[in-house]
This record gives sequence, structure tokens and C-alpha cells, in this order.
Amino acid sequence: MKIKIEQAISGYYRGSHQLVSSSLPKEEIPMSIVDFADLPASLPYTVKDLAPYTSGMPFDEFFVFSKTFMIPSSRGGSVFTHSLLIQKEDVHQINDLSSLFELFVKEPDFEYVLESLEFEIKPKSSHFTNPLLPNIARGLIESDKTIAWVGTSNFIASIQELWSNLWKKGREIFSFHLSLTPEDIRNYQPKIVFIPENIASAYHDFYLIDKATVPVKAKNKAEKLLIGEPEGQVLLPFIKELDIQLSDFRKLDRIENLYDDSQHLHQLSLDELRGLAGSIGFYSPSVKSGKTIKTSILNALVK
Repeated sequence: MKIKIEQAISGYYRGSHQLVSSSLPKEEIPMSIVDFADLPASLPYTVKDLAPYTSGMPFDEFFVFSKTFMIPSSRGGSVFTHSLLIQKEDVHQINDLSSLFELFVKEPDFEYVLESLEFEIKPKSSHFTNPLLPNIARGLIESDKTIAWVGTSNFIASIQELWSNLWKKGREIFSFHLSLTPEDIRNYQPKIVFIPENIASAYHDFYLIDKATVPVKAKNKAEKLLIGEPEGQVLLPFIKELDIQLSDFRKLDRIENLYDDSQHLHQLSLDELRGLAGSIGFYSPSVKSGKTIKTSILNALVK
């Protein structure tokens, strides 16, 4: 199976930050995507340079993955950004981000010729290797703070692993980006940011993950889902069958509770069964979704 990918190049070009070229007519590229291709804020004086970095963010009908390079120019903090634009309705089909990221240009080139691409969908291949991935999972589920990953070491590898374990809606709303000041997240409100090490002290109100972070062990199905452990993977077919449009990671533990209850209907009291039926109806309002699960609950209610 293949999906279509459009491309765009933005950056500081001929005196201003602008959309330079794209595989779509320029008027079809929202300015929000062009703005996203720039640095999120001015470079702090303590940050002398940035290595090329990758970001991902949903915009209107597109999900955009970008690779940004710092470039020399008369304006400080100038960039070149190559963006891959995927229809939001298609992005959930991508399992392996590493193969997608191979499409990025290797170095800045404003003359690079862009065209629409056909991207072949590959099966999920990632597996849990980063010892701090459970920390990310816990931060997404338990904290109302933005996760800030200090430095770039293993960051993209962690994003790739996490993405491979997300459900359909989870991929559509996921986002990660560079941050240069705590205030710049207001523009895009990413789920996870990565920050240069020498400005980490400014992020004391964030859920920080750095070299000193002690790895935790996934403690329940919700966390194990996000790190790809089999015990947590049982939640994916449950979410899919009920067509749960879960966009808040902090509700994932509630979905785990609903799943556990649905597996032990005979152990629930009448009030608990009624509560389960109501909660399932809330998260899965369509009568066409989850018929087997819903029928089992109704049968248990009338016994």
C-alpha cells in the first residue's frame, strides 16, 4: 500500500523567511506551515548553533514532518527547512518513521527539485530499546506538563518508537518540536519538545527528561502500550473496535480500566455494569462501533 506525500522548502531566502518551493501550488500551503518551518524563537545567546533537527505537527488537513538546518546569512537564526506534507487522514497508516525520514534532503539546497512522492507503507518494526521511553509514557499519561527532552541524543529514536505504538487518533494529534524558550510552546502546544542542554534550567515547570533521569518501569497496560510491550498492545484492538477517538493521553488509563472491566463482566455488580455501559457509550457513541463488546455488556445487564 502507498500514500501520497507532498513536499515544501521554506527558509530565509532573498531577504526574508518564506515558502521557496513546493510540489503543490503555493497557495495551497498554509502560512502556518511556513511559520512552523522557522525557529520557534530567537536563538538564546547561550546557544551558538543547532544541529539539524526534525519536527512533527498537525496543520489543518495536513500532518507535517520537517527537517530544519541552520544556514549562514545576514540574519541571525536563519534556517532551511524541508517539509513532508501528508494528508491527516493518511498519516496514521505510517508505522515506521525512520523510513519516512529517509526522504529528507541531506543538506540545505534551495534549488532542490520537488515533486509529489508515493510512499510505501511498511509494517511496524520498532521495538522498545530506549530505557527512558517509559518515562515519556508516564509523562504523557500522568502529567499535565509538556515533556521537555534535554539535548538531542536518542530523542528522534524515542519519537520513532513511541509513534509506532500509537493508535489512529494518537498519531493524528501527536506533535514534537524544538523549543528555545518556555514561552514558545504557546504557538503550537506540542506534546513533547526537545531543548538545548544549556537552557534547561529555564524549563523547571516542565516534565524534564535528561541524562540524570532515572529510568522507570512501565507499571500498567496504558504505559506498556506506549512502549510497545505485548501486555499493553491488547488495548489497541479495543480502541479500534470501539472507534474511540482518544486525543488526550491522560485518558489512556481510563481506557485501560474499561478494557479490564469488559474482560471480567461476570465479576461486576449491577451498578458497575451500568457504569461501564455508560462509559463505553460516552467514548464510543456510534451504534455501528464495538457491537460485540456492547452486546456482551448488555447481555450481562439483563441476566
